[in-house]
Amino acid sequence: MPFQLAMAFEVVLTDKKVVLDQGQLSLLEDKDGLLSLSDVRRLHSEGEFRPITGGIAEGYSSSSFWAMVRLNRPDEALTRWAISVGPAYTDSVEIYLIHQGRLIDRLAMGDQRVDLKHDLHHRLHLAGIDLPLGQTDLFIRLQTSSTSLMLMQLIPEFLIDHYIDITIYQEGLLIGILLAILVINMLNSVWLRNMLFLHFVTYEACLIITLLLATGLFGMFFPHFSATELNELMQYAVVSSGFLAFIFFYGLLSFPSRLRWLVDLMFITGIAHCLWALYMTMLDQFTQVMTYMNWFLVVYMVLMVPVLALQWRDVNAEQKIRIGGFLLFGFFVVANALFVSGKIGVTRHTVLVAPIMILSFQLCLHFILVASIRKSERFLSEAAQKTQLASQEAEFERRLRQSNEMFMAMFSHEVRTPLTVIDASAQAMQRMDRKALGQEGEHRNKRYHRIRQSVRRISELLQLSNVFGQATPRDDPSLVWDYDLIALIHEVTAEFTGRYTHRVHFFSSKDELRVTEGVPQQALRVIIRNLIDNALKYSPASAPVDVYVERGQYVTCITIRDHGPGLTEYVREHMFERYFRGNEESDTPGLGLGLYIVKELADRFGIELLFTSGCNGTSFACSLPSGHSGVKT
Repeated sequence: MPFQLAMAFEVVLTDKKVVLDQGQLSLLEDKDGLLSLSDVRRLHSEGEFRPITGGIAEGYSSSSFWAMVRLNRPDEALTRWAISVGPAYTDSVEIYLIHQGRLIDRLAMGDQRVDLKHDLHHRLHLAGIDLPLGQTDLFIRLQTSSTSLMLMQLIPEFLIDHYIDITIYQEGLLIGILLAILVINMLNSVWLRNMLFLHFVTYEACLIITLLLATGLFGMFFPHFSATELNELMQYAVVSSGFLAFIFFYGLLSFPSRLRWLVDLMFITGIAHCLWALYMTMLDQFTQVMTYMNWFLVVYMVLMVPVLALQWRDVNAEQKIRIGGFLLFGFFVVANALFVSGKIGVTRHTVLVAPIMILSFQLCLHFILVASIRKSERFLSEAAQKTQLASQEAEFERRLRQSNEMFMAMFSHEVRTPLTVIDASAQAMQRMDRKALGQEGEHRNKRYHRIRQSVRRISELLQLSNVFGQATPRDDPSLVWDYDLIALIHEVTAEFTGRYTHRVHFFSSKDELRVTEGVPQQALRVIIRNLIDNALKYSPASAPVDVYVERGQYVTCITIRDHGPGLTEYVREHMFERYFRGNEESDTPGLGLGLYIVKELADRFGIELLFTSGCNGTSFACSLPSGHSGVKT
């Protein structure tokens, strides 16, 4: 029967993380710290261990503590596991693995211990083990110079990296918030010339140093300190943080009131106790003095509540905010004192008391900031409005400038080809005038036709500026255009004459395709022409360029495909950039704006632009936004 009383329930491992805070552990106190493993195993068999409901929560004590947990790894469970112990300031934890009555492994963790064989992280208390099949008993020895608290977790191998990332992220977030608040209040202390902010900055700096020491980051930054020296520094930092907190709140609540003398007495008493605790720490009595100080803080906060409550009606709104901030902070101080004293147990939830207490102080700081900057609220609001107005004007000017630059670039790119055609046609007509007309009349008509097409193209380019100034479906959902897509593509392909006449092939099973999408006809004409022109330029002179139109249930897709060598990885990354050309050494005419214009128009009017490229050529596909298309076969 005594043996059964000593046994907590067995932990059967699966593929999930296990937190030992639900009655899995049994505990034995080693008051002199002299028990060996064999002694502990014998005492366990004699029923001397007592079951506990959570983790180890024995408070400030000079004793060592032995805990035992029985693990059972079935066949389907993983072999590799990690053991994590907390809190971060744990001094020394030794873990012995007993399987089938014999010792199979031994681990050591904590600020004062180094175990290169099993450590999984240079700073976190995390060690890796390989568990055999069946039952394995873990005997854990906790020895600390501060509070005897410990929460153990078993983490399967595939979750180890995630656990490390989350732990480091949480530490960084907490310290990052404190650093940000520290900088803000340093600036406020200069700006407002208020000693209250200077007191807070001093306290905040000491608190950050305490956290750095507790998490081991201080030792990383200053590796010349030994583990013992770092532990002593942390003890001094803890006591100093309490001292500076009393100084800060004394200044916070130092306003005229009927019971001002009583408030002064209470804070002087608190400050005196902190100085006494600092002296006792110097005498190597940290554990004993912290046991007293935690209970002192509980009593102190309980007594401060009626003292401040009696002044509630006599103070103004700003002073009430300060009192409320102090009481909120005091609540978390009491909760933390009960936690480190082992009175509320150690579970996965109660270990959050310390970080929540720290963050609660940030709420208190917020109350102070609100009260301190009330006089300058109106000036800050006016400055914010002016800044917003200036930002809006700057954004409008930027967009206007970009729009003008884009149109000029598009115009320069697109107008070059029509002007070249006009110039060449005019020269040819001059030569023909020197000869008899005869059959040349027909050629002259063709030249005139080309000139008219080029002039029409220039006219369209001049209208393109209006296209960019038009509203889009995103601005006005009811805005649509109505035109025949088949006819539009025929018009575009007909513009490629001369050596390009027989290279452009248009395939469509429809005679008419009415498009009522939110894309203007002029913009779609430029997109199709530029894609065809780009395909003709960068594919072999004998290779065709194919244009397809496909209508689906929800989209209409236009595809332009060439039979060139395909695009390199570098070209794919940069081809939509302004002035980029795929082959700078080529004699192919162009300014590197064609695909840039296509991308700008596609983004503006909601066209999905996709491309594929390989050794057999490149295809660009334009999917028009959802709408209705009328088809005539």
